[in-house]
Amino acid sequence: MDYDGTLLGGNCIIRRDDLARVGPYNTSLHRAQDHDMYLRLLQAGAKGKYMPDLIILHLIHPSRATKAYFRRWCFVYGRSMMFMDRAHPEPVARLLGIPRHVVGAAIRKTITLVPRLLRSGTRASLLFDAELDWWTLAGFVRERIGAR
Repeated sequence: MDYDGTLLGGNCIIRRDDLARVGPYNTSLHRAQDHDMYLRLLQAGAKGKYMPDLIILHLIHPSRATKAYFRRWCFVYGRSMMFMDRAHPEPVARLLGIPRHVVGAAIRKTITLVPRLLRSGTRASLLFDAELDWWTLAGFVRERIGAR
């Protein structure tokens, strides 16, 4: 099956010879290290295989199932992606140095959320999902400001 998505470190297997060619994960990239590894593997000509039936068992600490954890995760992810963007700039439109699609994602999520909330009432999960895009954007902005 063809899959044009990115790999996620906790749910991927990388052949030892491919890892030897591209080097280890860049842990200074924090949440963006999976994306960086994905780009380096593609550049090296590595091939991937999407296996939806692969079962991965994770032990998840209860502290990682809180709204506070996800807010922090998204904020750090935004910062990491801005850091990554400086290392591997995408040829995309920008708004104050931030990829426009990041700003657009937060705005679109909020705009599409309003009619859904009016139809079905307030749903905490929908609100929180939109909020997380804003936390990611906040991380981008924080890293952009810090880079000046």
